[in-house]
Amino acid sequence: MKLKLTNENSIRIQVPILNNDTEESKKTSVFYNPKMEVERDLSVLAFQCYQMQKGCKLDICDCMSGSGIRGIRYTKEIKGINKVILNDLNPLAAKLVKKNIRLNKIEDKTIVRNLDINFLLNFHTEPKKRFDIIDIDPFGSPSPYFDTAVRALKSGGLLAFTATDLAPLCGAKPEACKRKYGGKPLRTEYCHEIGIRLLIGSLISAAIKHGLSVKILLSHHLMHYIRIIAILNYGIQAANNCLKKIGYITHCFNCLNRKVVYKLSRIQNDCDFCGCKFSIAGPLWLGELFDKEFCRLILSDLKYRKFDNKIIIENLLRTILVEKQEFHTFYVVDRICSKMKIKTKSLGKILDELSLRGYECCPTHLHRSGFRTNANITEIKSVLKEIS
Repeated sequence: MKLKLTNENSIRIQVPILNNDTEESKKTSVFYNPKMEVERDLSVLAFQCYQMQKGCKLDICDCMSGSGIRGIRYTKEIKGINKVILNDLNPLAAKLVKKNIRLNKIEDKTIVRNLDINFLLNFHTEPKKRFDIIDIDPFGSPSPYFDTAVRALKSGGLLAFTATDLAPLCGAKPEACKRKYGGKPLRTEYCHEIGIRLLIGSLISAAIKHGLSVKILLSHHLMHYIRIIAILNYGIQAANNCLKKIGYITHCFNCLNRKVVYKLSRIQNDCDFCGCKFSIAGPLWLGELFDKEFCRLILSDLKYRKFDNKIIIENLLRTILVEKQEFHTFYVVDRICSKMKIKTKSLGKILDELSLRGYECCPTHLHRSGFRTNANITEIKSVLKEIS
């Protein structure tokens, strides 16, 4: 395995050189993805804000370290770190992580493990051995690790995880989604939001079995992945309250009408606007997708960082801060205009017109031409006709 030195923010590490990016080269190499730098930046910010809120030194588990870039950045860039465990099942990765730890001179705050994730986390399910933060960044689905992760986390601990298997979550492979996440997806214009809600629903299903509630601090979709950051707390009543926010989304592919339903018995078969059959997504999470106060803390910390992706993160968080979470799902301008067979209109113009008519509306961070509103699809189409 050939290596090269590279920099990412405050650290310098050795990463593998892939020979022509062939499948064989990928299989025998150590995973490293430079495109995920923005996500690592955001995780550093979120974990630092969590540490400031908690006010004590943190024990972190980086479950799938690869080259070690994620865990090393946490160790060097977050104040208030006690220990960071960097784990990878690949023995080549574990060796490279040790080299990169020495390169960054952080041996005193790090431990390297070469174990299966569930095997490692099972060693930390006793109360005194649990982690403050567990980070799961797999190639594919994080769902096989939810059960051990929630048990290896302290009460009030933070669980961060990434999903890159967007085909099942976004409706291209519905059977795989049911198998992995226990819910049905839909291939709609807001499929990434459905994917996020299915992912959170799967986590809640694992957490409530152990009397844990889930509070979402941040969820987002960028590039090829979905990322969730949540706090878990022990408490039966709070866990029961989470269960009450699990439900379904019904969608009409003919007129684009959609509804939120909390009980399967109350789902309508036919759309009340056009009479066509509703399609159903779920069961999935119908609660909050982010905590605005926590996002404000991240923005405050971002001011003092010299990240290359500072503008991307700032734009993401500022859009989240104006999103109205009470409106489940969003509409996409291009999709509605295509259905109406009219030219695409400006998002700003549509939002202005909806506001003038007394409707609440806002953009969404999940789609460039997406917007949330309390207006129904018939009222939105009326606005578009007037603009035309």
